[in-house]
Amino acid sequence: MKVIQDNNRALIGGIDATPTNIGISDNAEDQLMILNVLTNTLYSDKVGACEREYGCNGMDANVEAGRGDQPIEVSLPNRLNQEFSVRDFGFGMSEEQILNVFCKLGRSTKRGSNAFTGMLGIGSKAGFAYGDLFTVTSWTNGHKASYQCYRDAGGLRLLKLGEVPSDAPDGIQVTVPVRTADIETFRIRAASVYRYFKVRPIIHGAKIDFAESKVAELSGTDWRYIGDGESSVAIMGNVGYTIDPSAMTALTSKQQTLLRLGLELDFQIGDLEIAATREGLQYREHTVKKIAAKLDQIIAEISKAYTDKIANAKSYWEACCAFTEITTKRGGNVYGYNIKTVIDTAVKWNGQNLDRCFDLENKEKLGVSVVVASKANYRTTIHKYVNPFDTVASKRTQLIINDLPAKCYSPTRVRGFLDNNKDFDAVIVFTFTDGNSQDKYWKARKLTDAPTIDLSSITPLSTANGGTAGPSAHKAKHSANVFVLGSQIKQAPNSYGNPIRGRAKSLWWDRTTTDLKGGSGVYVVLDCFNADNVHPFTLCEMRTQLKNLGVPLASKPIYGFKPESAKKVGAGWKSLKQALLDEFTAMVSPKLQAVSDYNAAHVHTPVVKLHATNIKLLPDNSLLRKYLAEYERMLTGAGKATMELARCTVGNGIPRGYTWWPPIGSFTLPKPTTSLEVELKSVLANYPMLNYTQHEIKVQDLVDYVSLVGV
Repeated sequence: MKVIQDNNRALIGGIDATPTNIGISDNAEDQLMILNVLTNTLYSDKVGACEREYGCNGMDANVEAGRGDQPIEVSLPNRLNQEFSVRDFGFGMSEEQILNVFCKLGRSTKRGSNAFTGMLGIGSKAGFAYGDLFTVTSWTNGHKASYQCYRDAGGLRLLKLGEVPSDAPDGIQVTVPVRTADIETFRIRAASVYRYFKVRPIIHGAKIDFAESKVAELSGTDWRYIGDGESSVAIMGNVGYTIDPSAMTALTSKQQTLLRLGLELDFQIGDLEIAATREGLQYREHTVKKIAAKLDQIIAEISKAYTDKIANAKSYWEACCAFTEITTKRGGNVYGYNIKTVIDTAVKWNGQNLDRCFDLENKEKLGVSVVVASKANYRTTIHKYVNPFDTVASKRTQLIINDLPAKCYSPTRVRGFLDNNKDFDAVIVFTFTDGNSQDKYWKARKLTDAPTIDLSSITPLSTANGGTAGPSAHKAKHSANVFVLGSQIKQAPNSYGNPIRGRAKSLWWDRTTTDLKGGSGVYVVLDCFNADNVHPFTLCEMRTQLKNLGVPLASKPIYGFKPESAKKVGAGWKSLKQALLDEFTAMVSPKLQAVSDYNAAHVHTPVVKLHATNIKLLPDNSLLRKYLAEYERMLTGAGKATMELARCTVGNGIPRGYTWWPPIGSFTLPKPTTSLEVELKSVLANYPMLNYTQHEIKVQDLVDYVSLVGV
């Protein structure tokens, strides 16, 4: 990368003398100190420095050789190979070039072109920032030469280890030994360092997920708007530099807001000035102007992009709803910064300014009454506001015209709508005294063509939820003594899975008749239509879970008897608690051994993780194969339903809210058929190298090792 030159020259007048150049001391001790500063204390993130500097150097080498679209290869350390290395496919280096590049601080071959990331002549020594030695291997002109760079009594040395013929592709590989404690750090830092490489490296030794953690809400020419409220990043030459808004006080408020909401900005190599460590930017005038110009470009493009999103709205109300979604979805309010302040006046619909707050005030004193009703308190109650000043325009708000003959607000219809339309959180009910008032109000509020429904078209709450309308029917139900749990009751009345407060619990039950003495079935005792002191919603939820688990009881009717009727039941009737215990016992008892095996295997961590099909690749009589096969058998021996039942009854006790569930002491598990911990000790004793592996290991490497040791 070309160095950005500062051509300003300080003018000194009145002095007639020859200036003296300022340079580095010739004293050996002084030079040793400077070497230590530049190679050891310069970087704050020493692991990241190794990965970034050698990765950038490798890509520069590929570009120089005309292979810019070929990825470099990065080997990350693990417990089998505790080395970090980067291999490029450039021209490689002769011995003379190695000596010039790796033995001379400040020496760089990349300052003549912005096609390369490097320029400082320091990055090639980044291995000294992490440790005291690293190895450089060069393939060039059919030869492979190896060199070791090491620290000796504070001084830096390079020693040629040897040279042999080789037919491997030309290039350079730098290898750095890694301390055991830093293995995971190298893996974690590699994900963030190489994320911004335009050509992603091929990674060996560890699995790196390069799936983008930051998905752009919008993108334009060399920028992406993330809107997650985290730091914005300037990407230049495969390196992402975090931008510090506080270091650029000359930026406008809109520019500052965009940076604080979260952006990814692409720059050409050489556009920005970087710190010597390549860990950050230098915020001098040149760099600040470049970033400011990019932000101005984004402000124009992002406003147009949002305008295009809204352009297809069919009414001003729909446009305002879309504007609300835009300004709250990403960067709605991040530490006081809001995307709305950036695009406020620039985003329009049919030439009209937009806002999230929609004006409802009856300024013209027309014959209109407005009621806003919204779900609140975790959607278990309805909040009502009469004649509010404004409301937030949202696609989750339904506009309703009150066309009832009496022109009265109908809470049962509003509740019926909100209960049965999960895509809406609120309604606005407009009641007009006459058509003329509606026309004037509608025009003044720009609501022409807004989507509306009539209040008369909504089914009131009582019939909407499966009950029987009318006070006489309600009274008749309360006077009855025998009921059955309704089959059409909604299992999840709201998105939080809680019963709606205020809903009559009698609506969950249907009246019926049955033979208390000679009949048979499952029953619960009702008290104010609670079943065994539990809300009927919970009973319905339990029935659904039983059905998912394949319990036959789920398909049987559940009767509800008032206390006086429950005292009269004959021998054919069972309480729900007893029926559950009997049925679970019959289902679980024959499978207790499988459940015990599953529990033992579930908590066991195998020495290596292999797919069941790969276990067969191990030698037939090897201890490792027998151990892993037994682990798989125990883990999969219990069927899905048995495992679920074990979790509900034997493993975790009583599920929350189900006070009648079979108690934890209902079943006693036998011992597992195999002690996996004992088997593991034998395996580790026979294959000692497995004590030093991670769980993930190449299958073929494992097969070779086991075959070498023997069964």
